[in-house]
Amino acid sequence: MASIRVRSGKLFVDFRYQGIRCRETTFLNDTPTNQKKLNAIMDKMEAEITLGIFDYAAYFPKSPKADEMTQLKERVRSVSSNVPTFSKFSQIWLSEKQVEWRNSYKRKVATTIGNYLLPYFGVKPMNLIVKADLLAFRASLGKVKYGKKPR
Repeated sequence: MASIRVRSGKLFVDFRYQGIRCRETTFLNDTPTNQKKLNAIMDKMEAEITLGIFDYAAYFPKSPKADEMTQLKERVRSVSSNVPTFSKFSQIWLSEKQVEWRNSYKRKVATTIGNYLLPYFGVKPMNLIVKADLLAFRASLGKVKYGKKPR
């Protein structure tokens, strides 16, 4: 059950999501009108949480907890399904392909997976990795500086 509270004249929301207590500031002043608006939003949030379609980042985009809750939701989804995470799939794939490769290439592929792919895709289920994720990953590689100072 979510509740609306007041702190320093501002309204904030107190609720539980994925078993974790969440408190988010709304920056709305404590007025009856704002309480009524926030109460309607809270009812919608509770319904979405119950249905399992709640998107934390959609309601609180600037919250530091938004990324954490999105990752938690993905981990819960991957545990409840039979689809392996990228980390598990890469381990299986690597062990199957190693017989075809030379030792130096094995090390190179393992290093690439460990240094670049696992930090980015590690806990994500394979069925949730889409083209947009791959393009974002590729763009992030272009931003990496390898110790050379720009001239």
